[in-house]
Amino acid sequence: LIKQWSLREESSGQSRRMSMGGRTSRMLFSGRENTAKRAGQEAVNVLAGHGGRVICLETAWHADRLLSGAADLTMKLWDLASSGGQCIQTMHGHTGWVTSNHFWGRNTAISASTDRSIALWDMRSGSVPLFVLRHHQSPVSDIYIESRNSFWMTSAGADGDIATWDFRKLSYLNRGKDSLALKMNDAIVTIREPLSVVKHYQSLRGGAKCVGPVMLAKGVSSKYGQGERSVMSVGANGLINEWDVLSGRLLSEHNSKHTNKISCFKSFHENDNLSKGHRGTKSSSL
Repeated sequence: LIKQWSLREESSGQSRRMSMGGRTSRMLFSGRENTAKRAGQEAVNVLAGHGGRVICLETAWHADRLLSGAADLTMKLWDLASSGGQCIQTMHGHTGWVTSNHFWGRNTAISASTDRSIALWDMRSGSVPLFVLRHHQSPVSDIYIESRNSFWMTSAGADGDIATWDFRKLSYLNRGKDSLALKMNDAIVTIREPLSVVKHYQSLRGGAKCVGPVMLAKGVSSKYGQGERSVMSVGANGLINEWDVLSGRLLSEHNSKHTNKISCFKSFHENDNLSKGHRGTKSSSL
């Protein structure tokens, strides 16, 4: 089940106006009338449809759609604006749990899986992926996209590899995001060579390797220059590294003090205005 909660106590009239035209997702799921919700006391809506544990969620930029990935090997697209939370597309193709998903542009979705692959989907056309990216030798634990207009994507796996992909280099992607459905003979195109690869884990004494899920977040360092792509990574070794993922240059290294698997990772810059009165950069991991 997917539940949506209100962070404010508002009347149903207010929530209905938000669901019709507001950009915030605070009350977007609500379809009930003549009731007032107390903040945090009751879910305003529940989405049901997955046949296994829901692992990842991603809302679109205008909060009108939702992507969910689950242990039932599927990714679902939900319409939040007009139908109040109806599933409008179910995407099949992975043979493992869907561990991460993202919107890219208006009509394209990206998913990662424990089957060691990353899939690109045209959400208008159906249930099979258009492209499959294969590099990682272990489950893909996270993917990071800088923005909805960026052609760069970085993926991380339990093998410790952090791979960067340039969507402009993919076959048949020479006309931009809206032409993703153009492919030859309706065959799924498999790409095996990323643009660059860096290693989050270093070999331990005696040649042993530390392995485990690696999580990604946007880079916050001021040390990188023009033409570099800064991404942060954290793994089971507790180290937070910031990289220029194109050159492989390590920009900074920090110890998170975590001693077990990290399930989520976010970074914040002073320009994000999330911590008034404090300057500098921060990262948060759980």
